[in-house]
Amino acid sequence: MARSSKQIAVTARVIMVQALAKEFRKSQIIKKIIAIAKEKNMISTGDLINPKKSGSIIPDADDHWFEKPESLRVFVGPIINGVPSFLRVVVAPEYGIASKYYYLTKKSPRKKWLPNVRAIESWVRKKGIGDLADSKKVAWAISKSMEKKGIKKTNLANPFLYKGTGVKPTIERGVNKGMVRTSELYQPMITDYIDNTFSKIF
Repeated sequence: MARSSKQIAVTARVIMVQALAKEFRKSQIIKKIIAIAKEKNMISTGDLINPKKSGSIIPDADDHWFEKPESLRVFVGPIINGVPSFLRVVVAPEYGIASKYYYLTKKSPRKKWLPNVRAIESWVRKKGIGDLADSKKVAWAISKSMEKKGIKKTNLANPFLYKGTGVKPTIERGVNKGMVRTSELYQPMITDYIDNTFSKIF
């Protein structure tokens, strides 16, 4: 029984999602970001090392890249002699660091402001720096330094951009492997892949 363009699109999307998910699990982008947060001792609140709970990193795990329908769309052309005339894949996952931590990343613009002194004081106490009086003095000094110099940038978000395992090269590998599998099912087929990778946050 001949399959419609819509049916083929649904099947092709399943294949693509599986191929891409496998490549993203191999690249371990989110896992690497969490490792950097631990290495830089950015663990005072626990948010950056627990994105599933805090939403600090998007997506929150390496196997959650394509859960939203708009993150991967497949368009199939008219069926000619039982074969789709073209198959187009548009990949546009949402990814990045939550706005609360955006200015910690190297790609963010420089920003200076007097932060919440009480929040920093709470952080200082958690670190066990001196007694109550000392924590207030340290917190104020840190706050004034941040106001003057800005926040120290880190390589926290760099794994998104790695040449071999970043978002774009991972998508390219996944789509290529998905295309091979899809072509095996619906040969001959004209394929077109549009890489619309983007981030709404980072």
